[in-house]
Amino acid sequence: KLFPSRSPCRYNLVGNLGFNYDLEKVNFEKTFTVFSRTLGDKIFSGTNPGGTLISRFLTYHYEAFCIAIQPFLNRIDENNVQTLEKLKIVFMDIKQDDEFRKITTGGGKNYSGPLNERIGFVSKKIEGIL
Repeated sequence: KLFPSRSPCRYNLVGNLGFNYDLEKVNFEKTFTVFSRTLGDKIFSGTNPGGTLISRFLTYHYEAFCIAIQPFLNRIDENNVQTLEKLKIVFMDIKQDDEFRKITTGGGKNYSGPLNERIGFVSKKIEGIL
C-alpha cells in the first residue's frame, strides 16, 4: 500500500487509480531515450537570438515536452534514425518559434491555462510529423 491504513489520506493511490509501475517505467525510459537521442542534455533548453541552443534548464520546456510527447510514444520508434531526425528538427523548430518563446518566457504563466497552451503547442507540432 502507498499509505498505511492509519494515514489521514482517504485513498490508496495505487489501488484506486490502477497505477501500473511497469508501464510507467517503460514510458518514462522511452520518453527520455527519445529526448537523449534528439537534443540530448539541451532538450529542456531554449535558444539564443541566433537560434543556437543554450545550456539552461527551462521549467516550461520541461513541462511542455514531457507531457506533450506522451500520447505519441506508441507511434515513435526510439531506434529509428529517420524518426529521431524528424523529431530533432521539430523540437528545434518549436524552440525557435516566436509564439513558443512568448508562451514559455516571462511571468504569469504558472497556472493551468498557459500550461495547457504550451503542451498543446508542442503536441500539435509532434503530431504533425508522425
